[in-house]
Order: sequence, then C-alpha cells, then structure tokens
Amino acid sequence: MSTVPKVLVCGYNPYGYLQAIARGFAENSCETRILEHCNATVLDLDRRRGIKRWRRTRRLTAINRRLRQAAKEFAPDIVFFINAEPVFPELLRELRRQATLVVRAADAIANVRLPTD
Repeated sequence: MSTVPKVLVCGYNPYGYLQAIARGFAENSCETRILEHCNATVLDLDRRRGIKRWRRTRRLTAINRRLRQAAKEFAPDIVFFINAEPVFPELLRELRRQATLVVRAADAIANVRLPTD
C-alpha cells in the first residue's frame, strides 16, 4: 500500500507562483501545502548594518521559524522552494536529516544565488 507524497511549496509569491506549483503537485496525486513569505535573502545580511541588519535578521528568523513549524506539523516528503534565499543553511541541513527531499528552483536564472551550506 503506497502513501500519498506530501509536498510543502515555499517561497515569495508574485503572480500566484506557489498556487500554480502546488496545483501541479496536487494534480499528480500529492498532498500539498503552501508557505508564502516575503522576499528576503540571507545573502545580504553581511552587507547590512545597524537597524537594517536587525530588521532583516528578524524577518529571516520569522520565516525560518514558520518553515520549521510547518515542516514539523505537516512532515513533508518534499520541500519545494522558489529560491531558497531566506532559508538558513542550518535549517536546510535539518530538513535533509528528516529524510525530506529539498528542491530549490529559481524564479529567474539571473537571480540564482545559493547560500553556502
């Protein structure tokens, strides 16, 4: 007896990208959930100072907290990211340890910047 794969679709959501991707997984017999977040990146943290860095860090921490909680509650087999820029490398490693397949897709090839992990 096979189980239905669970897919968590995450990312910034211009033009309804996440709903379209989730619909594609659902049409292929997957159970899907969406985690939408603001457009932010861990890659700019070292370039920020003072209040801007504090705000960015707070925003990124909130995104990562929500993602960790969603992964814990939903227990996805696959986490599909549109860019993985707001995700802390330690959270990516944690998801991989949970035997979750992590897929990073770019929304535009010119925007591809991956955090080192």
